[in-house]
Amino acid sequence: RLSSKFNQIGIKHLQNNNLEKAQLNFKHSLLLNPNNSSVLNNLGFVYVRLGEIELARKNFQKAKLMGDLSGCNNEAYLDIKEKKFDKAADKLRFCLLQIKETGSEFGQYAILKNLGWALLEKSGSVKHKKVNYNEAVEILETAILLEPGQGAANCLLAKALEAQNLLEEAIIEWEYCYYNARNYIPEEVQWRNEAIIRLKENQYNIP
Repeated sequence: RLSSKFNQIGIKHLQNNNLEKAQLNFKHSLLLNPNNSSVLNNLGFVYVRLGEIELARKNFQKAKLMGDLSGCNNEAYLDIKEKKFDKAADKLRFCLLQIKETGSEFGQYAILKNLGWALLEKSGSVKHKKVNYNEAVEILETAILLEPGQGAANCLLAKALEAQNLLEEAIIEWEYCYYNARNYIPEEVQWRNEAIIRLKENQYNIP
């Protein structure tokens, strides 16, 4: 279908950071099929990159109301970016309960990854208290078991292990992060750059 073709072209432009072309193709796709929640999510991420957070949230919420749990996950992603870690974690726990009944393993992975991220950032923001990273570590390890080749959860797990001074375990995860993090997701690019620093500090021979 033509709507699907516009969506696929839009995804390629988004991955190449051609945001105007991505936005145009996703909008064309929605004109042909307004009820395509996947396209709403994709357009939402264009708005994230453009800094139009309220428009992004509006698209994610529309997708969620259509029953697409990616919209739920993506809305929580915005909460993490806005440092609303408790709000994000509560939302993600709800998403997780829903997707375990109906969703894919990749969908579960994406929610678990973001939940681990929210808990990690929450732990890192606690001042003058004994910080417990164990829940974040457990959730990220579960995510990796579901989708071992994705990379982002490894990056976050490396950070959590490092925060606990488990440096030997952390460096293994940094290596997975380096090889598997996606080069078109801004935070994953940042985490991969952190991985390069850690690996070079430990005399890893990386390309």
